[in-house]
Amino acid sequence: MVTDSQGNILSGGSATLAVGASETLTGIHTVTQAEIDAGTAIVNTASVTDNQGVTGTSTVTTAIDQDPALTIVKELHHESDRQR
Repeated sequence: MVTDSQGNILSGGSATLAVGASETLTGIHTVTQAEIDAGTAIVNTASVTDNQGVTGTSTVTTAIDQDPALTIVKELHHESDRQR
């Protein structure tokens, strides 16, 4: 069983996995305004326990950019400029 620290529902997993095999599970987390305002990285840990009690984890940390930038350039060309 694989669990996710963000409470995401993970998809792509199989009921059994062969010895030495691996698989990728996918989950979606929508970042909230509160998480952006907090400015701390989002940390997500997936944990797995097999039917013999062996466990493992994988953690991903994603930084939050509180200072994104957007530049808009506006130009004005007068009709008389085109006739020259």
